[in-house]
Amino acid sequence: MNDNDLGDWLIDREDSIETETADEILKKLGYEKIGETENEITYVNEYDVNIIFNLLGESFCKTSEDEEHYYTDDIDMQELKAINKKCEELEWI
Repeated sequence: MNDNDLGDWLIDREDSIETETADEILKKLGYEKIGETENEITYVNEYDVNIIFNLLGESFCKTSEDEEHYYTDDIDMQELKAINKKCEELEWI
């Protein structure tokens, strides 16, 4: 399954969002949980793009960086669904 097929599958399968955890959805999107502290939970993909949940501020961001710059990246719809699921699991919404 390529990335486009996976995205279409997630959009079309609303019931999968109900039964899968955010970690499972993020894993399907290519993210791996690399850290969890009392302050934050961090996921990273193969392109060194991070999704970070700030547990103290009840917020999140998606970032990446190279040797010279730190970027805030766009969030696509599949990532947004996973982020919303994680926010539900954290009881933020």
